[in-house]
Amino acid sequence: TQSTWGSIFFFLDIFHCFCEAEKMLLKQLDATATTAWSPSTKQPNLLASATIPGGDDTFSSYDGKLSISSFKVSDQDPQMHTVGEVSTNTRFQKLAWCGFGIDSSTYPAGLIAGGMTDGHVNIFNPHAIMQGANDQAVVLQKLVHQGPIRALEFNPFKPNLLASGGADSEVYILNLESSGDVYKPGTPNQHVGSEITCLQWNRKVQHVFASSSQSGMSVIWDLKAKKPVMSFSDPGGRQRCSSLAWNPDLPTQLIVAYDDDRNPTLQVWDLRNPNYPFKELAGHHKGILSVSWCPFDSSLLLSCGKDNRTLCWNFSGGHGEIMAELPTRDWNFDVQWSPALPALLSSSSFNGKVSVFSLQDGSIHGSVPSQYAPKWLKRPVGASFGFGNKLVSFHSSQQGAPVLLHNVTTEGQLLSRSDYFETVQDVRSFCQEKSASVHDEHERDMWTVMEILFKPDARHHILSHLGFDATSIAQAADNFIGKKPPVSAQQQQQQPTKEQPGADGSKMNHSFANLAVEDAEGFFDQLGANTSFEHKQAETDDDDFTHLPSQSASSPQIPNGVTSSPAMGTSSYQKPADWNAGPESLIKKSLVVGNFEAAVECCMKCGRMAEALLLASCGGADLWQRTQEEYLRQQKDPFMKVVSGIMKGELSELVRTSELNSWKETLAILSTYAKSDEFPQLCDMLAQRLETEKFDILSAIICYMCALDFNKTVEIWANMSTRHSDQTEALQDLVEKVTVFRQASGFSGKSDIFVEKLDQYAAILASQGKMASAMKYLSMAGDDYKTAIMRDRIYHSAPQHMQGLPVPPFPFQREDVRPHPSVQQTQHQQQQQQQQ
Repeated sequence: TQSTWGSIFFFLDIFHCFCEAEKMLLKQLDATATTAWSPSTKQPNLLASATIPGGDDTFSSYDGKLSISSFKVSDQDPQMHTVGEVSTNTRFQKLAWCGFGIDSSTYPAGLIAGGMTDGHVNIFNPHAIMQGANDQAVVLQKLVHQGPIRALEFNPFKPNLLASGGADSEVYILNLESSGDVYKPGTPNQHVGSEITCLQWNRKVQHVFASSSQSGMSVIWDLKAKKPVMSFSDPGGRQRCSSLAWNPDLPTQLIVAYDDDRNPTLQVWDLRNPNYPFKELAGHHKGILSVSWCPFDSSLLLSCGKDNRTLCWNFSGGHGEIMAELPTRDWNFDVQWSPALPALLSSSSFNGKVSVFSLQDGSIHGSVPSQYAPKWLKRPVGASFGFGNKLVSFHSSQQGAPVLLHNVTTEGQLLSRSDYFETVQDVRSFCQEKSASVHDEHERDMWTVMEILFKPDARHHILSHLGFDATSIAQAADNFIGKKPPVSAQQQQQQPTKEQPGADGSKMNHSFANLAVEDAEGFFDQLGANTSFEHKQAETDDDDFTHLPSQSASSPQIPNGVTSSPAMGTSSYQKPADWNAGPESLIKKSLVVGNFEAAVECCMKCGRMAEALLLASCGGADLWQRTQEEYLRQQKDPFMKVVSGIMKGELSELVRTSELNSWKETLAILSTYAKSDEFPQLCDMLAQRLETEKFDILSAIICYMCALDFNKTVEIWANMSTRHSDQTEALQDLVEKVTVFRQASGFSGKSDIFVEKLDQYAAILASQGKMASAMKYLSMAGDDYKTAIMRDRIYHSAPQHMQGLPVPPFPFQREDVRPHPSVQQTQHQQQQQQQQ
């Protein structure tokens, strides 16, 4: 029973290996043929096949056929598709494909050479065959040998040279550039009397090739020397050399296979010591028919033999081990690597199959996973960025794979702007430069406001920037009036007039606080003379009062186009005054007795607002204040609301009710009349209205800047769309504005957005190798936890550039992960108990 189960497991293991090997098979072609791969990198999926003697019963023993097949690796169809074929009078012994004429487009697919059974070398044009132009398929026919041609190969460096070896023991060179001239590579011929079985050009030295024969002799030919320069054979006297292959990397090494059923081995020779092979590989049980060295990886070698085995050898360890085995049901008499597609190979067998395999998913000999990665899977070059513009790279070379360290700069324009910004000493001049260089009007306005904020009398200059220049306005007023207005005492820097106590004990600026009766009469005379409207001469009874005169010619004339209004000093009463009857008499009598309150109330009752204001100015501060408020309350002109806010000092109400379309006027009023401690709050209030009611973000920014509101200004700047397509350029602009505005506003608090942008900017500077600059900007954020990791990385990546800067705190919490001594002791005791 035990032996039965052992046999079952043995066959299951064989079946598993065979199933895994079947995964390697990609495509098949029904033909017993010799093959050749297309050397073109543009058409690497073409495979030429030619019928060999006894390989195809559909043809007579003398007819042959050359076919060109195509395949797609991704296609699920297992069959290759014929794209062209041509018939011949004789069959093929050997096939070769070169890239001659591809570069010049003379032969877009190169040339195919066929070694025929009758000794001819036929040269075919595969492009013509694939186009169906069979009458143009044969380029050259040349009788070269006196018998079948057993070996054929184009020179990989000079594809116009074709080497051939035949059953007549001769080796010839055919030159396609000289109309197919044929010559011998040299003398003497050491293969005399023995059939040539194989030959191959050296993969490094273009004028050297090797040939072997049935006698077991291998000869090295040198076309420059025009003679054989070396020969060697098996020290044990073995014969029947079936195949040879040069090492693709080492020009002095080649491998020779023997079709010897008693001792089927592979011998690796080094021409520097041709007396003995330095390595011998045993894996086949019968004679070896073909070998092929991988052109992409010199550690891989293919061999096939009469034992139905096709093996892939691995020389990476220096010994030569079997790495994979291809599935086959019959002898494979030919095996070849694809010259353009790594991991692909073809095999030709006597069971009428040409197969294409891939080693990507090959079965592993002995079911042991291979640790070797073929060179085509290895990266020929590699690179990886490190912190701080460091780039580490490697590339494969004959001397190994050197590792190189580079300093890479990708943001040259940003670095130049950053370097210049760090050298700025005069911030105001920098603001002027930015204002002059930018094309966006709003951007220019922001830089101009920032430049103004650095001036000592910033609010005065803000007025001028908003279009309210005091000098220009005064000049316009002078032109309108026709003369300069009187200079006030304050402007003359004189001491103010000493205030006299009023009737209510308050102090006033008028010298007639206590009016006598005769003074009151003079007052009314003056009041009548100052009225600006025209009226007729009033007829009165005989009394002590003079008639009110009309406007004299010497009175100031109102310019054309300007209408009179109460705001211009005209009385609101439109009829001649009769001060002896009606409410006017009450006004006069109240004034005579010094009752200013009653006189003012009577004036307001009968609509004489100008007289009320004039009398209230003589009745004390409280009466003056009440009269002002009542007058402003009765006014319907929107401008008077502005006047009211200014006179009452109610600027917050003015901001709350002001027209947002005239926000510049409102901001100018705040700049003129607001107290220093109220000005920022009032500007913030105006900015919030612009932002939330009018959705005018650009105007709101100016107000926030005047309020020195750093957080809100930076928040809007960070969320605004940028005019730059490059995000790094936009970030540079933002950092410049934020840094300058931070200095102008004197901000020293915390701002999450400011810290976030500084962290991004510092990361870019660090990635370009500007460690000191990056650390400088991060220091503006203080000991913020969001920048802690970046500060730690920058500082410790270039401590030599951090002179004068304190060591940043470690950004992570340290945890002791070592086991407690008691736990270690317990584990040690448990281990001792298990061992016992």
